[in-house]
Amino acid sequence: MRTTAPCRVLYSRDRETEVWRALDETESQVVTIEFLLSNDGATRESFLAAGRRMAAVERPAVMKVAAIHDDPNATFIVYQHLVHVPVPLDWLKPKDEPAPVATAAVMTPPAPPTAPVAPPAPAMPAVLLTPPPPTFIVPAEAAEPAPSAAVEDESIESRDHGLVALSDLLRAREFSQIDVALVKEAALELGTVILTTVREVDYAALGARGLEIAATVVALVASVISRRSEISLPTPHLAIPTPHLTIPRPHAAEERAPKSPKSPKAPKVQKIREPRVASVKAERAPRGPSRLHIRWRRVLFRGACLAIIATTVAVMPSEAWPIVASDLSVVGAQALTVGGELAGQAVTVGGQVADQATKIGGSLKTEIEQRVASGSGSQAPLKKPTWDVPPLSEYGASLDSKAPDPSARPDATVDWVVALRNTGSAGWYRGIDGAQASLALADGTSAGIQSTDFVGPGQVGWFVVKLHAPTKPGTYDIALLPRIDGRGALKDLGIKAKLTVTAP
Repeated sequence: MRTTAPCRVLYSRDRETEVWRALDETESQVVTIEFLLSNDGATRESFLAAGRRMAAVERPAVMKVAAIHDDPNATFIVYQHLVHVPVPLDWLKPKDEPAPVATAAVMTPPAPPTAPVAPPAPAMPAVLLTPPPPTFIVPAEAAEPAPSAAVEDESIESRDHGLVALSDLLRAREFSQIDVALVKEAALELGTVILTTVREVDYAALGARGLEIAATVVALVASVISRRSEISLPTPHLAIPTPHLTIPRPHAAEERAPKSPKSPKAPKVQKIREPRVASVKAERAPRGPSRLHIRWRRVLFRGACLAIIATTVAVMPSEAWPIVASDLSVVGAQALTVGGELAGQAVTVGGQVADQATKIGGSLKTEIEQRVASGSGSQAPLKKPTWDVPPLSEYGASLDSKAPDPSARPDATVDWVVALRNTGSAGWYRGIDGAQASLALADGTSAGIQSTDFVGPGQVGWFVVKLHAPTKPGTYDIALLPRIDGRGALKDLGIKAKLTVTAP
């Protein structure tokens, strides 16, 4: 490795490694160098193995390994960036200024005063690469760029370089490559562009144009107000119905005849009132259109808004419209992409929820059917085992306890509880063909199965036996035989239920 300046920059540091930024003079690009600080042999082998594995990976999203160096003086790996990183201005040197060439190691970077003292950085010997061998410049600690005349006299191409690089890093999502120097450079370029644009604006012409537009709007509004009386509105045609009045005629005064004697009063007859009929009011004639009312405050406010909008459109340069349109198109495309992704995720999640609901519903249905079957005395169909069921010789049982002898009415059903202990080497599994324990009658009819899902060797299983009473009263001895459903009968334990049938 050759260095052309005694400057350096330390990117990051931990207990075992240091990451530096350097300039590859052959390719004119910034590279990253990771140094190993530990002298442990196992750590060095692990560090080199990781570098070789990364060098063997050829993917566009993985950083390429430019060189791997290992000797007693230093061990480091050189990486190439996926996105072009701009070269800081203080790293570049004029072509006419001869740069001193140093083949020795670079000075050890000083540790920060606030951090704990770290071991010195290893020397950087010559890197063996495929010809032509790249040379790197390891720059010093980058200080904050001070504004100077040289920065203001840079070309537009160099000023746009930081913004372009920052935009490329953001689009590639390489946030780890964004450092303080790049952000400061981009901010300086953006501030320079804004300052130049602001200085180029002719505020006098802009103000004159705005006043001219405002005066035109005010004159237009004043003209409308002055001609308010000249505005002719159509006269509404209203059909008013003529009222019809009936005036009673006056009666002439007539001579009164002498009063006749009063006749006896007739008995009063109660009058029958006629039902009242609801009077229907006549509908009023629709009102004609009223006089036009103009809201002058709203007219003035909207006119001022239009004037401001027109002023903005007139002042904005024509070069800005394509930029605004392209930004809006990019934002719209991103919104459509995000919407499509969200829709796809929603469909996927909906399908998964539907599948889970179907599975849960099926399991609940099966369990409910089993519960109903066990409660009604019938047995659910046995399932085939998913493992190799042991032979019948490994099953065994003994009587542990039983309930008192039952009694019932004729032709009724009564429950009787029996407890059996598993004395074999195989467990009992409820609902599994060839592994379920049950009690059967003498004719082979199943009278009851194990109440728990599993009974291991040495454990006690409980059986609820359904006994059906005969139609005649008396005492009956009902024998129960243990068996393994799907395998065969077990040893007879002499289990008998003495059922007493009482008269109703």
